[in-house]
Amino acid sequence: MKKSSIDIGSNSILLLYGELNKSFNEMGNEAEVVGLGKGVDETGNFLNEKMDHAFKVLQRFREVLVSNGFDPLETIVTATEASRNAKNSKSFFLKVKNDLGFNVQIISPLGEAYYTSLGIINLKKELSSNECLLIDLGGASTEVIHLQKKPFLIKKMQSLKCGSVRATEWIEKNKYKKNLDHIFDSLDFNGPFDEAICIAGTFTTLASMYLKQKSFNPKEIEALNIELDDFSQFVKSIKDLDAYPTAISRKETIKNGGVWALDLLTRLNVKNISFSTFGLRYGVIFEGEIRQEHII
Repeated sequence: MKKSSIDIGSNSILLLYGELNKSFNEMGNEAEVVGLGKGVDETGNFLNEKMDHAFKVLQRFREVLVSNGFDPLETIVTATEASRNAKNSKSFFLKVKNDLGFNVQIISPLGEAYYTSLGIINLKKELSSNECLLIDLGGASTEVIHLQKKPFLIKKMQSLKCGSVRATEWIEKNKYKKNLDHIFDSLDFNGPFDEAICIAGTFTTLASMYLKQKSFNPKEIEALNIELDDFSQFVKSIKDLDAYPTAISRKETIKNGGVWALDLLTRLNVKNISFSTFGLRYGVIFEGEIRQEHII
């Protein structure tokens, strides 16, 4: 059965399509950094140039789907934190629906955690135990999730209103330390944790940089497991981004996203970290729909 999904994040827009039978046979997987969430905290709206960029990306993704025999009307399209906050998100997504046929569904933080977790448990086979800690670092928010694999259960989750885009804007405006203290005052997870699975574009790009990849290789990233001390030394050593080919598309946010990632992992007292390219766009394909309780 043909299945496709699009994840409209605060920083990236991601496309996934393939055949889902007993397992998922991935046929295509694309991502483009748009920065749709940039400026939302300051203006309360998506910026016009970001909407224009996002529309063109979605238009191209529609063409990719049609050329591969997929129906855009059947594509599950989700939007997350920046879309929850932007006052003009619904009018923008109505235009997307009318012009491109994509029915964009803005999902809650719990929904984001649910489908992200579903993607991980279905595809990351080497989970070391039945329970694990997931950290999903997006552009405008980060979900911290205590997940049970069998039976599938989110035992606890918290959505923190900081991601790579927000961290970058805060650091540029000298607001990061104050906002970080406020976020950590509300943090409801207490370490230490032996391991965390770190997902989404900032983490996987940092993993790719750590591995010195010339081109993005998901299999190598899935296999990477390092101590937090090693990750810390690496993040602090990043200087010339031109030395990391896989970081170029995230040049505006990757260093500050790494600062936020390291601060959070340190505060959670995580000992070891692994990485995964699986997540939300995979989880919605396995679910087959967005549950009504997860739609905003």
